[in-house]
Amino acid sequence: MFISVDFETIPREDLNIDDYLAKRRVPGRYENVDQTQSGFRYWVQPDALLEFQLQEHYRMRKSVTPEFAEVIGLGWKVSTEPKAHSVYVGEKKGDVIVDERMLIAKFWSLYEKAQGKIAGFNILKFDLPLALLKVPQHNITMPRSYNVSAKPWERREVDLMFARWGGPYNQLPFKILWQSLKPVVAEKFVIPVQYDTIDEMKGDEVYDLWEKKDYETLKLYVEFDVWRVDTIAKLWSGTFVPASFTD
Repeated sequence: MFISVDFETIPREDLNIDDYLAKRRVPGRYENVDQTQSGFRYWVQPDALLEFQLQEHYRMRKSVTPEFAEVIGLGWKVSTEPKAHSVYVGEKKGDVIVDERMLIAKFWSLYEKAQGKIAGFNILKFDLPLALLKVPQHNITMPRSYNVSAKPWERREVDLMFARWGGPYNQLPFKILWQSLKPVVAEKFVIPVQYDTIDEMKGDEVYDLWEKKDYETLKLYVEFDVWRVDTIAKLWSGTFVPASFTD
């Protein structure tokens, strides 16, 4: 048994663009400077339109950078169960309103349940580092199944971004990966019809849906994501994914 997981995030509003630029060491905004320093190129102050475009671009990039992301949703699917599940910040569960801390705690409870056998797309570069960064922030106890000192070849997690291509320099976006595998998946699995309406949806649309409070579409989107991860992991079992992982 393994569990597929996926966080949905938006940019943290308490950190500004300059914080992001400094952290990521990307070109900053400096007046009357046109030279290369320490291998990074700086530019002359851009005009108003370019400034706006840069603000929007880096604002959205923050949502996919662990240090600058705020978690608003979590999707998961247990490999032995037919349905995927999701929960979003602001949802009411009994008498409790879901917040970010509850999502992070749920992630680690799923990790413990699967004994580290979790799957995702870019999970090793984003979802897992994000969950780790949130632990001290929310005073959450780490599960015993997480081995901090594990070597790369000792890790039990499976990242589909690297499973087939073997490294960060041969990455393929999840949407392209899914479209290339969809015909094969359709031959062996039944793709739930409720996902038809969001098959073409892009990850950068999450922020807009969140602002519109369109929680139903958000839930479908993240559940479709983890369903696809679960399906691809099973499809690749014994080839790009160890057979022992999907047992």
